[in-house]
Amino acid sequence: MRVTEIAKNGQATIIYKSADELTNEEREMLILPSNMEMEDYADFQVRYNRKGQLLGVKGNAFSEAKNESIKEESAKPDALDACQLLFGNCHSKAYRIAKNKAGATSAEITTARKIVASK
Repeated sequence: MRVTEIAKNGQATIIYKSADELTNEEREMLILPSNMEMEDYADFQVRYNRKGQLLGVKGNAFSEAKNESIKEESAKPDALDACQLLFGNCHSKAYRIAKNKAGATSAEITTARKIVASK
């Protein structure tokens, strides 16, 4: 547990806790996105007002396993990368990143651009 903000009366207002440190009341107030689970987070932000009433609980930092899966997913080329390769400026940073993700050569990209332009 890590307290980051304290009210003038001494009440802790923002606290970061791990999943096993959360109380039942805090677990009931927990707000997670629909595709996430408690195991996806390393810690949670718990907010209280200065009267000590619980305002809300939300996930704060991703766990190491979730960080690894996010890294793996972001390394795969997607539709935006394909559009960047076909229609983007060859001198832009986004183009270079998309080209590295796709593993395509300049000749392959030029051929694909010619096919798209002919239709």
